[in-house]
Amino acid sequence: MNIDLDAIFANASSPYILLDPDLRMVWANTAYLEVTGRTRESIIGKLMTEEFPAQPESISDEMLRGSFRRVLTTGKPDHLPLIPYPIEDANGHLFERYWSATHTPILNDEGRVEFILQNTVDVTDLYLDAQVKRPGDISRNAELMQRAEAVSSKNLELGKATEFFQSAFEQAPGFMAVLNGPQHVFQFVNQAYIELIGARDVVGLPVRKALPDLEGQGFYEMLDQVFQSGEPVSVKSMSAKLRPSPDVQPEEHFVDFIFYPLKDSAGAPTGIFVQGHDVTDHKNAEAALTATREKFRTMAQTMPVHVWTADKDGGLNWLNVRSMNSQVTLRVLYTEPNGAALSILTI
Repeated sequence: MNIDLDAIFANASSPYILLDPDLRMVWANTAYLEVTGRTRESIIGKLMTEEFPAQPESISDEMLRGSFRRVLTTGKPDHLPLIPYPIEDANGHLFERYWSATHTPILNDEGRVEFILQNTVDVTDLYLDAQVKRPGDISRNAELMQRAEAVSSKNLELGKATEFFQSAFEQAPGFMAVLNGPQHVFQFVNQAYIELIGARDVVGLPVRKALPDLEGQGFYEMLDQVFQSGEPVSVKSMSAKLRPSPDVQPEEHFVDFIFYPLKDSAGAPTGIFVQGHDVTDHKNAEAALTATREKFRTMAQTMPVHVWTADKDGGLNWLNVRSMNSQVTLRVLYTEPNGAALSILTI
């Protein structure tokens, strides 16, 4: 990271702290240390959620983790207008506090989130004052705080709904992905998709960079077509050659899939939803069955006897050459319960 945080934020009056993607604290300015009652030595290298724990599955915990998750997923800043979050003092006493926080991603050269810069402001006094109706500025502050509280509650509800759909998305039996923009940048992929492409980390990458082994197989062109035309494309049993890892030869898969365009409220394309199934096992089973049938027929054609097959009603559906050149009478000797002929005799 080529940013001198001390030069920019060390003496700022607003609290700032820097976290890595695991939410480990790697830097803090003086204002942050003062408002949390900590020393730099006591927090650097520790996980924020362990140093400042909230009750698991509480509103505080869900709001904070949800905000970090959105930043890591989207690579965009996320705001918490108002979040209740308790803080322990040096003596271990827990005090309920209210904060307003902004989480800003710092991206690496590949466009992935390398750090999160948190700016958090203690608004406890303002929030408590807002609970008491008073004239003038306090009344206006109360209105602002009520709006912030409503926004935070709405964000929490949306976050829970998003988590539900993400869970369903993740556990779907078929592979799924969401691509953004004309470069088809991966925003979401589920576990089935990850297994199909060989456990690659593709979120945040354009498809041509994430899956270079698809070059020349027609997938890039279909994605471009769907994005430009706004019309879906559906394909059955298309071959896809993918490398399980960079140092091995590509493996052939067969996939049924649909590329479905995503649009904004004005109808302009914004991305593509990918959904499908890996049908390689089914395709291989069909190929093995066909090979077995061909092997049987090749063998049957060379046999010096009459050979044929029949349906359950006794109707012939295949004969070898010797049978075709002869006059034969057929009699069913045995049938299965479902009526399929197992053996027939020439008279």
